[in-house]
Amino acid sequence: MQTSSIKATDDTEIEVFENTFKTISISILCFTFAACGIFIIADEQCGIATKMIGGWLNILFFGLGGLFILGSALYKKMERIPSLIIRDDCVCVYVQIKNKYDVIMFSDIDGFRLTKLYRTKMILIDYKPATMTKELERSSPIIQDLMASSLNTVNAIKSISTTNLAVSTDNLCAILNSKIKK
Repeated sequence: MQTSSIKATDDTEIEVFENTFKTISISILCFTFAACGIFIIADEQCGIATKMIGGWLNILFFGLGGLFILGSALYKKMERIPSLIIRDDCVCVYVQIKNKYDVIMFSDIDGFRLTKLYRTKMILIDYKPATMTKELERSSPIIQDLMASSLNTVNAIKSISTTNLAVSTDNLCAILNSKIKK
């Protein structure tokens, strides 16, 4: 039974879960914005453009966004799917859209470093040059463009978002870097 946000299954594996309170809070905030859209639609003094943009788009964007966030959090909680699995040789990052883990081998990495981009904390992955080239080559053209943009912005092609994790970003980065040194 899961009792904490970080669970060590044995000496070689650490599981990191989402912060459920944060996820529910974000969903409630989305639903609040969607409810504001309902009030805009019901207001007789608003014009048609305001009702379309401020009402219907608000309901669609925030309503569906809140449902997606809440649904994916409940799914991960019920199935006990950790967001990260840290092993001695790799870190596995759960990708919600694919419903599988992206495995990042420590042998392909020079290190991890912290950054903050637009109030969002992330752990940047510094790949070795040869591995970075392979990652870019095996990606689709759209993903290559995203990686190039990320490389220009934060000087890394991939990152681990720590916004909704139950472990602090500093501790997580220290754990990852300690695994590389082994």
